[in-house]
Amino acid sequence: MVMQIPLLERTRISTLAGGVAGGFVSATLHPMDTVKTKLQTRGASEVYSGPLDVVTKVLAQQGVAGLYSGVQAAILGSIISSSIYFGTYEMGKGMFSSIINCPKTLIPPLAAAVGNITSSAILVPKEVIKQQMQAGMVGSAGEVFIRTIRTEGVGGLYAGYSAALL
Repeated sequence: MVMQIPLLERTRISTLAGGVAGGFVSATLHPMDTVKTKLQTRGASEVYSGPLDVVTKVLAQQGVAGLYSGVQAAILGSIISSSIYFGTYEMGKGMFSSIINCPKTLIPPLAAAVGNITSSAILVPKEVIKQQMQAGMVGSAGEVFIRTIRTEGVGGLYAGYSAALL
């Protein structure tokens, strides 16, 4: 017999699990993300010959810490955005399930869309800050955040927001 868990309890569980998973993924995959970001930075082809060259040069110039530039922003932002995504997704599934004429096949994608729109409000600024730090901007995540707002306005934190929603 399967026990029915109330919607709010499922939402709390999904929120917590999403946050833990998001933080773990960011912490473990951050060095690979740093390599990707450095290769995608303008002028990278003049500096790096490929992924292994990025790793070699970063380790030689900055040590292991260089591969973890921006990791604090990445972990915090991932915990928050993943929590929001999975909590909203679970809540959306429950809400769309209660709509009488909503086809069951549409419930997961609709809930995922609502989760993505909601979590992207945190995810995109986190990515902007993290990528600026990975690309070489100096300072703490908070300092990069403030500098971005001062130089580009709040809109600078949302560069790529529409692409993330797509």
